[in-house]
Amino acid sequence: MSTRNPKLMPGNRFGHWTVIDFADRKFAGGTFTRPTYKYFMLCKCDCGNIREVASQSLASGKSKSCGCKRRMTYAERYEKMFAHLKERDEQFNATKKHNLEK
Repeated sequence: MSTRNPKLMPGNRFGHWTVIDFADRKFAGGTFTRPTYKYFMLCKCDCGNIREVASQSLASGKSKSCGCKRRMTYAERYEKMFAHLKERDEQFNATKKHNLEK
């Protein structure tokens, strides 16, 4: 396991990830004589997902969550959009009703 970066120890947080344990290294390319490997950490996201995350992605800040925060922002965006459309529809119906009563 890679011990170059003391930040990558179990219990430390990176964005929404919490490092649980070291995971295996995986072949990342290179040649037969000089293979290169990526080291992975077993991490738990704030939403509860557990995944293997490349240690380089954690240290550089490239990986901040499992994607749950992105999904939430899309949901929030659509909720706001539909709330605006609903409000506009209610205003239209109110004006239509007011004009019919005249």
